[in-house]
Amino acid sequence: MVGTKSSFRGSRKAQAAGAAAVLLMLIMILMIGYVVVIEPDERAALLGEDFGSSSGSNSDSDDAGEINGEILLEETPGTIKYLSQDEVEHTLASVNIFTSLEDSVLAEKESIYMKNSMFSEEKGSFSLGIDDLGVTSDLVLSLRVAEVTGGRLQIEFNGEKLLDESVSSGQNINLEIADHLLLEENSIVFSLSGPGAIFWSSNEASLENIKIIGELLDLSSRSASGTFQISETEYDNLETLEFNFQPDCAPSEDGKLTIFVNNEEIYSATPNCDAQMGSIELSTSLINLGQNTVEFSTVDGDYTIYGIKVVSKLEDIEYPTYYFSLSLEEFEEVDDGDDRVELTLDFSDEGDTKRGYVSINGYKRSFDTTSSSYAFDISEYIDTGNNAVKIIPTRTLDVRQLTVEIG
Repeated sequence: MVGTKSSFRGSRKAQAAGAAAVLLMLIMILMIGYVVVIEPDERAALLGEDFGSSSGSNSDSDDAGEINGEILLEETPGTIKYLSQDEVEHTLASVNIFTSLEDSVLAEKESIYMKNSMFSEEKGSFSLGIDDLGVTSDLVLSLRVAEVTGGRLQIEFNGEKLLDESVSSGQNINLEIADHLLLEENSIVFSLSGPGAIFWSSNEASLENIKIIGELLDLSSRSASGTFQISETEYDNLETLEFNFQPDCAPSEDGKLTIFVNNEEIYSATPNCDAQMGSIELSTSLINLGQNTVEFSTVDGDYTIYGIKVVSKLEDIEYPTYYFSLSLEEFEEVDDGDDRVELTLDFSDEGDTKRGYVSINGYKRSFDTTSSSYAFDISEYIDTGNNAVKIIPTRTLDVRQLTVEIG
């Protein structure tokens, strides 16, 4: 009986040890399963490991992997423009402007008959219309006396007497008309003096080929124009503008030259074509974004204008500065190597080259990437208190987001 009790006790102990082993194995399986299914960063923390992520195919970096920490700075810079030069020169083609005088018949009449007697008087007349008094000058009244029986031929232009004298048949007459007599609507009256003492007789005359000839100023070539384009980057950074030109003309030329930029007069004078012209400073308010027009004109001159250019002097681009702050405790964590500070640039496109550098408290870190994101460690450049970040491109950039993190 004693032997039987001893065997029973040993059997129960073996069963208890086996159950404990099974329970321990189940607990280990559950723990391993939990570690497998939880998030990678939580698993790394549980196992006491450092968690880091690679930049992936759409990002770039010249330092260790990204960090998931406190955001110190988050900005949306947008388009950051780049200028490779401090002035832009716009050259226009040479132009030739001139006016010319042409003889023209302004009015004519085939014949005119006149008669003056004691009991009646018959006069002849015709009118002359002038569209532009400014381009009409040096008028001459030309006619031929076909037949005359007596009396003095009298001719009036707008009430001013041009002629009052005896004429003979077959005589050609040319009378100058002073420019100051001209009106837009003009009247020419022809008449004969009376018979006088021989009151029973009459004086008669007929005129033919009556013409008014004048010089007309041809203005079809008196003006010429050219255009130039101002880009958005140039327009936004205009500091000063200069206009340059050089006229060529005959030594005796005394016609006034007038220049307009976008319909605003910038020059009006008779230039000395033998001297080198200086620059004309233009107000930046005269210039339009996009197309701009330069026009040259003269009322009485003949000019060839060359060396035409508009020079834009550009101011230095002031790139925006962004600030973030580090407490003394945070700085010491970074300084001891427990934390680091990372700067990330997210761009609006992928594939195009993005090139430039970032200034952190005056220290420069360059970047050259085709990825949509670029990150680097800036821990060695930061300081306690305020820190300054500035993006300086070497080509125009579209920066969707600028982020600075600590962790």
